[in-house]
Amino acid sequence: MSMQCEDRERIFLDGTPEEWAALEQHAAFCTLCAEELRAWQGLSTAAAELRNYRDDPALWTRISASLETPLVEQAAQNAAREKRWAFLRFDWGSALVWQTVLAAVLVGISISYGLFMIGRMQTDDLRAAISPRYAAMKRQRDIPYLASFEYLNSEPSVREVLILDRSVPAYYSNKAYIKPEGQWGERSVPGASTSLEVLQKARQLGVTHVLDVVSSVSDFQVKSPPAGLTLVFQSAEQRVYRVN
Repeated sequence: MSMQCEDRERIFLDGTPEEWAALEQHAAFCTLCAEELRAWQGLSTAAAELRNYRDDPALWTRISASLETPLVEQAAQNAAREKRWAFLRFDWGSALVWQTVLAAVLVGISISYGLFMIGRMQTDDLRAAISPRYAAMKRQRDIPYLASFEYLNSEPSVREVLILDRSVPAYYSNKAYIKPEGQWGERSVPGASTSLEVLQKARQLGVTHVLDVVSSVSDFQVKSPPAGLTLVFQSAEQRVYRVN
């Protein structure tokens, strides 16, 4: 039997069993009709349940019994309920108080620690200002490869420094510098993938001196100085070469 979407509403109202069967076959391939059919079947099921409703003979007995409950008993129940909720409100209030106290303690600890660290740093700086010997020790401790930087910064012939190790903090240099590899591996010299490749172009780049160090990321990179380099300064785990 042929079935069209336009026939759906009519079948819902007064369709024959054959038309209902055809509608169900059509709904297997038509999404819209399938949804409408499911909705109609749901309504039919609910209507059938309403038709099967039977009055409960004990309903009015329970209603009457509840209406005859003494007012004193109701008042007692209400009082017990209020007492129970009052206890819960007290618990929440207590929790809020303790949370406030704990937050205040944590803030106090944070402030105290901050003041301690600030005071410690200021004490360190004050001691360095009073004692030249301690100031020198502090400078040696705080500035990595201090000896090489002092040599490079004070040597008049130094114009541009090639820093081979990426972990060396170049901002301690007062002279121009080239750092082929940054802290995170970025490259600064096009066409060169390693520091040693940049070293081969030192003269072309205008480099006058090379700083080579031992660090946590590398050993000395210049193992045997080539003919174009001359060692002019050496200290613990640090070497400075002049480009000839």
